[in-house]
Amino acid sequence: MLLRATFLALLFASPALAQTTESPPNPEPVDVETDASEEPATEAQDPFELDPLVAFEAFFAGNYQRAFDLAITFAGRDDAPSMRLLGQMYAAGLGVDQDQQEAAQWYRLAVEAGDTDAKFLLATMILDGAFIERDEEEAARLLREATEANHTEAKQMLAMLHLEGRGVERDLERGAELMREAADEGNVTAIYTLGILYAEGAGVRLDTREAYEWFDRAARRGNTEAQIELALGLLNGDAGDPDLGEQQRIENAIFWLRRAAEAGNPVAENRLAHAYSQGFGVPLDAVQAAYYHARAVAGGLADARLDAFVSSLPEEQRQEALDRIARDRAPDNPLD
Repeated sequence: MLLRATFLALLFASPALAQTTESPPNPEPVDVETDASEEPATEAQDPFELDPLVAFEAFFAGNYQRAFDLAITFAGRDDAPSMRLLGQMYAAGLGVDQDQQEAAQWYRLAVEAGDTDAKFLLATMILDGAFIERDEEEAARLLREATEANHTEAKQMLAMLHLEGRGVERDLERGAELMREAADEGNVTAIYTLGILYAEGAGVRLDTREAYEWFDRAARRGNTEAQIELALGLLNGDAGDPDLGEQQRIENAIFWLRRAAEAGNPVAENRLAHAYSQGFGVPLDAVQAAYYHARAVAGGLADARLDAFVSSLPEEQRQEALDRIARDRAPDNPLD
């Protein structure tokens, strides 16, 4: 069964003024020995003479307090990207206490000042509706404006609105057109969703082979849903080279399931648990089956058949699986 794509980021502390004192004039010249190791004194630079990009440099360097101080200064000069940066910092709680309403206010100011990224960010908040009022028509308008400015993520999201008829008239062909644009520009969610559209013939011709080519592209870029779709397609013969033998198909499918499971996808974890419990494409391994089942359950995917399988195992095997889970969660685990 195909998995649907779902819907699915302060004032500048001015340098203290240097205190100056007058010195009495020397009646006679005096030779002064200079220490070559001393740096000549320099005046602190006025923040209003700086390029606003220094706020972003401080942000990406992890100096959030300085980034915030600088961004406030430049926002006061009507610099739109600085306003958007403040919104992102409030949204993530970086350098300031997290405050989604404040983030939305800064996004709105940035939008009014013409920032394209802010239009996309504000639209996502509006569509989410968790912190500000949901208004799908306003979100669609913002996404349309960002799309006209060639914003890739906005294209992908506006495409979904057209496909679902949210905030805009439902238009499968327009949705597919925008989705392809975003996919061609490298948006991984769009690449995966385009595979879904070809698999279902929604806004494009029905073409299973084309669908799996898009799933393959998305899988190679780390999209776990596409990795699962590709694994299932390999098992049923729809994906991959038609000349692949059955054993190679199974091995390739297990490879993609493992990739998705390593990224924490419960569906892939569940599939691997079944594979290990039956020795399908992998060595029969009850502990591995129990391990992946426990991970899938922790991710919200129950399975009565696997519950019964794990319950039938000796206590030591169940404990070994739990020990592996505990090691996964250890603070020094590089995968955590």
